[in-house]
Amino acid sequence: MGTLIIDKVIMNETPQHGTWLFCFSVTHGEDEYTFNIPDKEFEGDGITIEMNLEVFDVERGDEVTFFMGLDNDQSDVCSNNPSEKCDGKIRASSSGSKRFNPRDDWSFILYFHMQ
Repeated sequence: MGTLIIDKVIMNETPQHGTWLFCFSVTHGEDEYTFNIPDKEFEGDGITIEMNLEVFDVERGDEVTFFMGLDNDQSDVCSNNPSEKCDGKIRASSSGSKRFNPRDDWSFILYFHMQ
């Protein structure tokens, strides 16, 4: 067992215009881990968001699910109904990255590693 660390996300393109808030949650088994800086605004495309989100008791090869939300309202960004949301999965490995394209106007790359 080890710790999966979601290092960062590079938001190549977002569907949000102007500023937006960001929420990222990982579920592994019964445990949920969330990265959100309340009221921290981001803007534009091509930005990097450093998360260093630690997910404990993960074995190499385990699949974890994630949720990403973008919204302009803090009460909605981590809810089930943000303006923009994406659900996905990654497989824990020594280090890696995975590109996601939830829509034509939204693409991002997650970077992660095991410790």
